[in-house]
Order: sequence, then structure tokens, then C-alpha cells
Amino acid sequence: MVAVVGGSGSGKSTLIWLTQRFYDPVKGKVLIGGMDLKELDLKWLRSKQLW
Repeated sequence: MVAVVGGSGSGKSTLIWLTQRFYDPVKGKVLIGGMDLKELDLKWLRSKQLW
């Protein structure tokens, strides 16, 4: 379990949007469990309760 906390403008919403792939990073990768989210089926990913 992970808690995302921080002040206004610290990127909490952006983090959630990146993990749901509503945004894709310009540089780098977003990994969950060591797997790049770009390799996962988008429909399957969004159907999961990750938070």
C-alpha cells in the first residue's frame, strides 16, 4: 500500500494520471512491479483497482 501526500501543486494528481496512462512521460518510464506501463494493455490497466 502506498500513500501519496503533499501540498497543493506537488504532483499528486499527475502521478495518478501517469499510472493510469492518461499521460505518457516524455522522458523515462513509469514502472509498477518492475513492468513498464507502456507494455500493458491500456483497457486492462484502467480496469484494475490500483489505488
